[in-house]
Amino acid sequence: MIHGKVETPIEVTTELENFDDYWQPFLDRVGPAPSYTMSLNSQDRQKLEDKLREPLPGDYP
Repeated sequence: MIHGKVETPIEVTTELENFDDYWQPFLDRVGPAPSYTMSLNSQDRQKLEDKLREPLPGDYP
């Protein structure tokens, strides 16, 4: 913390139409998450996608 400054979190809500809206940025090759995703072979990338498609606790259709 800088003397005399206050830190506060910034929250951003992102509304997505569907899973593909969430998944597509991971395939864009820009930034650390997409770089990692695209470094995976196609089989492992599919496993990652399948895992991310699983509903989280508390998620409802």
